[in-house]
Amino acid sequence: GLIYAQLGDFEQSVDHFNSYLNWLKTQPPGYYNQYHGPRIAEWVVALAQGDNPITAEALDELR
Repeated sequence: GLIYAQLGDFEQSVDHFNSYLNWLKTQPPGYYNQYHGPRIAEWVVALAQGDNPITAEALDELR
């Protein structure tokens, strides 16, 4: 999802992030928050609206 967003392919990015979020929801409790579920859900909304929320700062926070 990150790469597609950086390449400007927001539709593919949303698809990949949604797949990840769906998988994450099947994992043990707490994983959703631990593995950035809320943040990625916000990214999906922004990407679907044509905005790229994945900035250099956002990438730094993931490191």
